[in-house]
Amino acid sequence: MAWGGHLGMWGKLKAMLRSRVTWTGMAFLFVKFPVGIATLSLVGAVVYVSGVFTTAFIYYDNVRISLVGWEIDNLGSAFVLLPIWLVGLALLPHIINALAWASGAMARAMLSLK
Repeated sequence: MAWGGHLGMWGKLKAMLRSRVTWTGMAFLFVKFPVGIATLSLVGAVVYVSGVFTTAFIYYDNVRISLVGWEIDNLGSAFVLLPIWLVGLALLPHIINALAWASGAMARAMLSLK
């Protein structure tokens, strides 16, 4: 449906509200919002946890750190976390790329007007 120049303001508004593109775009944004929040939360959690455990050897004696029942209370156990969570930081770009790919696939599926 064209929103041509010959329509008045109310005609353009009616044409826009009747358009399928408007409503599929609104539905896409309605679904994209919680997906974006989940993506931000996941990336933030990976960055935070990786940062905490990567630097645990600096402050292990001042702050209580526990990992699934494993108490980090000496320098040796703090240094064991370093390579584990550096791997987490190395995987972060791949996690972000996978989430971006999934978001793009969702956009293609929801916004295709076939």
